[in-house]
Amino acid sequence: MAPLLAGIGTINGESRNVLFEHPFSDRKSLIRFSNISIPEGAILKFGIALDPSTWDPKKGDGVLFEVYVKKGDIERIVFSKYIDPKHNVSERRWNDFEVDLSDYRGSHVTLTLATSPGPRGDANWDWAWWGEPMIVTNAERNIKIKGASRSEGP
Repeated sequence: MAPLLAGIGTINGESRNVLFEHPFSDRKSLIRFSNISIPEGAILKFGIALDPSTWDPKKGDGVLFEVYVKKGDIERIVFSKYIDPKHNVSERRWNDFEVDLSDYRGSHVTLTLATSPGPRGDANWDWAWWGEPMIVTNAERNIKIKGASRSEGP
């Protein structure tokens, strides 16, 4: 299976555009986006999940999702979350997160999405999904889209 594919992922009837990133058994899988301009009030929004067809407890031990930001020669981890919907029923959904990027405003950075196998190092069935990762500003964040209607603040 390829370490990076793009497509549509559906969980509990909710479909999203996804980046599929399968970790390697001996190291992290990395997706890098270079020369990203970070505006004032920027937030990275995304969901994480495992493909529902892998939720059987016999299929591995979950995935560690991480986000790194590199500015110049300094790279920092800005997000880290291990999920195991195979054994934790409450994680059988889109797990949504926001990461504040205000420390990088006005800069060009490299953004890295990384996945690693669970604590046993078992990469089998680690079909990891990044759901609709995007950088938005505080103003854009307040725009809500429901069905065919779109409303903006005053």
